Amino acid sequence: MLHAWTHRHTAPELPSPLPGTSPGQREAVRREAGEEAMARFDVAGLRQDHAGVDVDTLTVRTDPAHALLEATRHAGLVVVGAHRHGHRAEPRLDTVGRTLLHRSHCPVAVVPTG
Repeated sequence: MLHAWTHRHTAPELPSPLPGTSPGQREAVRREAGEEAMARFDVAGLRQDHAGVDVDTLTVRTDPAHALLEATRHAGLVVVGAHRHGHRAEPRLDTVGRTLLHRSHCPVAVVPTG
């Protein structure tokens, strides 16, 4: 499982004499730890329900489309969910899904959801 995250830009702070001691640095470490824990938590139930399937988690700090495109370099297949909107019969891809469909380095399977 690939978990990509970004956060809004914050104003730069003055450098701290000791690494990791400024309030901004401590907040960044806390935020990164929380994002990594969230990815592990999301997969925990799947691991329990499907004990015979190996699942690795990778948390990266970049936009989802870029992270997934890079991951397709080493993948055999990427599966993208396409949501139905309103009464339309055909599923529609979001921005990340369209990016993967057009620029992926491996085959893409589009699967209707909901």
